[in-house]
Amino acid sequence: MTERATLRQRRIGAALRAHRVAAGLTLERVARKLTPADAMSAAKISRIENGQYAVNPHDVRALCRVYDLEPTVTDELVEQASQALRRGWWQEGEAGSLPAPLRRYLEYEDTCVEIDVFAPVFVPDILQTAAYTRMLIAGLWPDKQPGERAALASVLTRRQSRFAVDEGPKVQVVLDAHAVLRSWGDRSVAVRQAAYLLEASRHPRTDVRVIPDGRVYPGAHTGFTLMTLGAGARKSEHVGFVGGVVGWCLVDGVDEIDRYAQTFEQQRAAALGPDETRRWLRLAVKSMGGVG
Repeated sequence: MTERATLRQRRIGAALRAHRVAAGLTLERVARKLTPADAMSAAKISRIENGQYAVNPHDVRALCRVYDLEPTVTDELVEQASQALRRGWWQEGEAGSLPAPLRRYLEYEDTCVEIDVFAPVFVPDILQTAAYTRMLIAGLWPDKQPGERAALASVLTRRQSRFAVDEGPKVQVVLDAHAVLRSWGDRSVAVRQAAYLLEASRHPRTDVRVIPDGRVYPGAHTGFTLMTLGAGARKSEHVGFVGGVVGWCLVDGVDEIDRYAQTFEQQRAAALGPDETRRWLRLAVKSMGGVG
């Protein structure tokens, strides 16, 4: 097992526990009903249910037989178990040494079907140009080795391809105007970044809105991300992350999520609409010396 239970393992475990309870079986009873070829102790089944064991497809199928589940339900859980055993793309090569908060963030993001981002300080990484990402990382972590910064920048930009396709997650981003206009040391990078935001805002699954200077709105001091999870998630399962880049802090309490969701809607209401935002971005590009 890795240093922590993965999100997929926890979901599979929770689903298997729900099916066991629905079947009216105790852990000990399940262990006794398994065939010798499928033998598992009650302790092992408990670890599987708690996401503490990297369950394999064979064990999942064996438990599904005991719970007398429909073939379609069994096949779905078996496929999820197969996926859970695969390494995420962010665990490959140099990316494997990424900070733990970023790895956890990427694991959730990899299965989300909708993502809402409020960005008061800098453009969120899912909409950054490669040059903007490199500039931001160099400014935030000047003491990191060049190889570390390069690996981090590569991961932050590589995942953007998931958000640029029709089957990708729905994206809603609200930015403070200063997040767009701040140059971070190189004005030409900021110009190209603003132009890229304009281009991204035209994607049918991407909603970009800017809160212009002078408007007061709630939650202006803290960036956050809200995700609606898919790929085996329970209906309407949501998580949130406060902060940005590699400083994310997980938020999963229902009351907290509701507060952030309400704040996000208030921020969207304070922002310019999509068409107005595009006009604002064109003017911003021109004001910074680019061609709108």
